[in-house]
Amino acid sequence: MKNILLIIGLFALLAVVFYFTQGAINGTPLTLPGFGKSAKLTVNNHTFTLSVADTEKKKEIGLSGQKSLEKNKGMLFTYETKTLPAFWMRNMKFPIDILFISDGKIVTLYKDVKPPVSNEQLTLYEPTQPVDAVVEINAGLSEQYKLNVGDTATISL
Repeated sequence: MKNILLIIGLFALLAVVFYFTQGAINGTPLTLPGFGKSAKLTVNNHTFTLSVADTEKKKEIGLSGQKSLEKNKGMLFTYETKTLPAFWMRNMKFPIDILFISDGKIVTLYKDVKPPVSNEQLTLYEPTQPVDAVVEINAGLSEQYKLNVGDTATISL
């Protein structure tokens, strides 16, 4: 009886490990239920669901290493005090649009930022003024949804 319970426990553990590693294998962000924070961004009546980079390590990694991003999904980087963060495309595999946000307004917008040919001498993408949030979405969506500098950007955590 003890051996049967041990075998069942091992199978359950393997099933849990398999379930949680599939996202990492498929190139999608790994989010454990109850651990990954999400947010919503609404600009011009378009809403994006965002993963929140809420630690320095998550901010450093961002979307790098991911193969793609679902439409209307993205990543949110927030800052307690306004700052001038510099973003790069190290290890990125797909193009993105980068929205720099201050006080609920888009203040700087980089469209169709391409992955680097190599990770040497990376271009830095910086806002024109201090910001309290940055959002990365799929390239082309800011054009498709006509997002522009000055647009109101409402973030719900």
